[in-house]
This record gives sequence, C-alpha cells and structure tokens, in this order.
Amino acid sequence: MSFISKILDAFKMESTRGMENSADRSDKRKEMSVSEALSEINRANLLADIANKTTDREEFYNSIGEIENILTELSKYEHKFGFSYPPSAHLRDLRHGRDKQIELLEKRIAEKEKEAVKESVSATDEVREDDILIEEPEKIAKDIVCEEKRESTCQALQEDMADSAICEECTVFDYKNQDEIQVEDEIKNIEEDYLESSGEVYPYRSKRLIISGLHICFIIVAREILEQNAINIIPLMREYKISEDDLNQIIREMQESNVIDKSNTPMMSVEEFERFVDIYEPGLFKCKNCVFDKKNFTDIGEMVFEKGMESVYDILPANEILDYLNIMESLKIISYDDCTNKYDILVTKEDFYKICKSVPNFRKEESNTVQEINIDNMEGHDFEYYCADVLRENGFTNVEVTKGSGDHGIDILAEKDDITYAIQCKCYASDIGNAAVQQAHTGKSIYKKDIAVVLTNRYFTAQAKEEAAALGVKLWDRDKLNIMIERANS
Repeated sequence: MSFISKILDAFKMESTRGMENSADRSDKRKEMSVSEALSEINRANLLADIANKTTDREEFYNSIGEIENILTELSKYEHKFGFSYPPSAHLRDLRHGRDKQIELLEKRIAEKEKEAVKESVSATDEVREDDILIEEPEKIAKDIVCEEKRESTCQALQEDMADSAICEECTVFDYKNQDEIQVEDEIKNIEEDYLESSGEVYPYRSKRLIISGLHICFIIVAREILEQNAINIIPLMREYKISEDDLNQIIREMQESNVIDKSNTPMMSVEEFERFVDIYEPGLFKCKNCVFDKKNFTDIGEMVFEKGMESVYDILPANEILDYLNIMESLKIISYDDCTNKYDILVTKEDFYKICKSVPNFRKEESNTVQEINIDNMEGHDFEYYCADVLRENGFTNVEVTKGSGDHGIDILAEKDDITYAIQCKCYASDIGNAAVQQAHTGKSIYKKDIAVVLTNRYFTAQAKEEAAALGVKLWDRDKLNIMIERANS
C-alpha cells in the first residue's frame, strides 16, 4: 500500500474543505489548504517509494529526512483536517522503526553487491557457467523462489488500495501491527460466517475515496444525495462542512457524469452509483466524434466477443468506432498491440457485462428538440457542450470541449474539410466586444489550429468586427448559430 492511500483512508472527509476554527485565526501566517496538504501527502508517498527501494544510502537518508519534514508540517494542521490517525503519530512510528529500515537498506545493498559479484564471475573465462550453477543449487533455487515471492507480494500490496496490512520488507511505514491484523481477520471471518448462515447480502459499496479532477467530497456527497433521493442543501453543507459553492460544484459534476440529470433527478440507483464510482474518470465517456450511447457500447462489445474485433469496424463511421474502442481501452476491456496492429481482448464476456452495469445511461436530446432549447438561458459550460453537438451535426469532426481551467480562451476544438478550428463560445446577454476576438486569436496560436472563431448567441460590436478583420478571426453570431441549428434538425 502506498503512503498516500493510507493517509487518505485516515482523512475525515467532513473536515476537508476550508473550514477553519475561528479560535485559531489569530495566527496571521498563511495556513495550508486542502490541496496543498494532499500535494504534500503525495510527495511523501513518492519519497517513501524511493526510500523503500533505493540502494543509495545518501538518497535513503535524504528521503527519510524529507518525509519527517512533511509529517512535522502536517502535524500542525491536525486540528484543522481531523486525521483519524494523526501525522504526529505517523512521525513517531517512522522514527521508532528507523533502525529496522536501515537494516533493510543494508540488506538491499548487500544483495546488490552480491549480484554484481555474480555477474562479474559469470563474465570471466576462469569460471565455467555450470560450476556457478552447481556451486550451491539448493541455496540458489531457494533465493530465487523467495525473491519472486517477495516481489509478487509487494506488488500485490502496493496495488491493493484497500488492504491495510503492510509488507515489512518493502515499506518505510508500518501502519498496523500483527495483533490488529489478526483481530481484523477474525472479525472478517465472523462476518463471512454470519452472512453464509443467514443468507443476508450487504449492498455493494465502493472503496474508492476520491476521483481525480472532481471535488474531493464528490463521492460521499453524491452518495448521500442518491440515498436520500433529495438535495438537502443546509444539512449537506453542515454535515460535510462544505460551502454552497462547493455543493454547487458537486451537483454540476454529478450532472456532467450523468449521475443526475439537469433537473437533479437521479439517473442511477445507489448500487449502480457504487459500481460507477469504481471505473469513472472525468471525460471517460466524452467522445470526439459522436455522443456516447450505452446501447452502442454494449452492442459493439457483444460483437467483439461473438465475431471478433474486425466485425465491428464497419458498423459505424470509423471515427465513431474509434471513440468506443478508445473507451474500451481505458476500461481495460481491450488493448492495442502496436507490433501486430491488432486489438487483444483482456476480459471475459461475463466480465464485460459486469463493466457495462457500471456504465451510465446518457440521455440524448432528440434532434427535433434542438430548436426548442432556449440558448439564452444556458450557463457557459452547457452552452459549450450544446455548440459542440451542433457542430458535430454540421459535419465537424474531432470535436472536443476543452477543460474549464487553463483553456487559453478556447472552448471547442474541431475540424472540417482538413481545416482545424479553435472556437471560443460566448453566451452573453449583450453584444460581444473585441476582448473575445483577441483571446480567440491568441488561443488559436497556442493550440496550433488553422482558424480562430468566436461563436455566440448574440452579435458583435463594431470594434470587435474591425479587430476580427485585422486578425483573421471568424465571427459566428446568432444568425450563423441558428442556421447551423436548422441544419442539425434537417
């Protein structure tokens, strides 16, 4: 298990979002934020990985020293973040086990030196290869088996984020002693015996804590909303100590991931959500050339298992098929082999169906309802995705909505007739000025596209038109947008 996973397990999520004790505000120094704390935890994890593997003494001691500094700093914020196992205790454990870690370091160094000697001997003509092999056959075989077993065990422990028993041979941090592990095993056995005898089955619950790119409280707040089948704003803010802006961000993320629809109606059950959380990453189901459809995804998968990969290549346009195959690659259903230029199937058909249960149902608007949408009332992000759909219906390919932050003023990237476009979307209540034109022009250069465009639900000022003519930026106003919407409906 990595250092960061255990820290996050110990982290009380209800204390994670900027809620400070007013009694401690007398200290005028800048306090560590949640994101900074997580960054430090991640850095400690990387340093721990180095300390666990290195055979360089200087690198080992430097890594341990940095970890101690990080834990010392995090200890100052135990009152703010509410660790269930405080960093100060981790620091004490680390120092207490230093002699053991030094012993393991020296053992790794000795093993490395031994391997170097073996390689040197095998490279000389003075000693025959078969002499080396028969020197101590039983001992050599035993060493190989032990090493393979140790590497296999350590790899399994590092990959299993939920397993809290740490291999003493491969980690600086020892979070649980043998008594605690034995007690947990006994409790687990009792629970399993009870379930077997009673026939009772507990609902599945994901062990995942956070999803990178989403609000740190996304999983626990979304779970609460689905369980209650309601968004109780004040109770949610109080229970998880989040602001209204935080809650609005989580709701928006739930809508974008199709956990709820635009009217905040649940689109999946609690159990479906738990399995969805296991696989979801932001943008996983965003297709460049089409709108993701679960039925298409399932049908393509079934054809792959029944008739082979080649059977799906011509059932949809090539770009759309690639979108679905890329998603299957991300979900580790298939993998592409560069050497053979073919896809390999990685899971069984039964496992594929299990994955399909975790895939959300994306509701698509019928084409004849596009005109009925009031674009003037849309939020900026919704307007961007709406325009992306309109562009696809007008023959644009490789349509991609950029991420919200750091997009350099460009909201959509697209291509048509071998010409690439960098498009800025503006959903305003007034006409658009020249600032948007300048931003689009700069963004086009950054993204290295052929043409810069400003697309809006309004019109452009005279100054904006002059600026666009001088910079070569195309202006697509309300009339142009309505024409594209009409084409999408035809």
